[in-house]
Amino acid sequence: MEVKGFNHCKMFTDGIAFWENDYPKHGVNFKLWDQVTKKGDRTCSNGIYNEQADACFTYTYIKQICLLVKFKRDRQTNTYSWIYTGGCFEGGKPVLYKEAVVGEVQNFKTIQFEVRMDNRFDADLAYEEEEEYLGEEIEDENGVKIETTAQKIKKEKIKLNEAAKAGEIQN
Repeated sequence: MEVKGFNHCKMFTDGIAFWENDYPKHGVNFKLWDQVTKKGDRTCSNGIYNEQADACFTYTYIKQICLLVKFKRDRQTNTYSWIYTGGCFEGGKPVLYKEAVVGEVQNFKTIQFEVRMDNRFDADLAYEEEEEYLGEEIEDENGVKIETTAQKIKKEKIKLNEAAKAGEIQN
């Protein structure tokens, strides 16, 4: 499944990794684990204190990856694509980290990986309606045009899309 909308892979753009021609160059950038250093923290709760450095080292490790995607049709090329819209976790992040416990070993074999359909409304990715038949123009006895139900619905859709783009409607 090819998903569009990812950034370039950091190690590819930085040129610090060997890259085969068939390796993807776009994706989710994340660390398997991260180290936090707190100078002068002698209590060092749930970490490893190094006396020479006078620092406490704590760690987090990856627990889960969750991506949100939308399905979009490109009318010019008559193709369909999955578009990456962000992550499932707080702040739209794609990775959930857990605090490491001193003495526990992590092998990263139980990392959960999910891809979820993003059902939030996004005016920029909204499905563009094909030109639809809105019915014959109808006039009343005075020659004044009367909107058909299809014309009213289309006008309302346009108003809602414009309101969403302006941020007046939140999902």
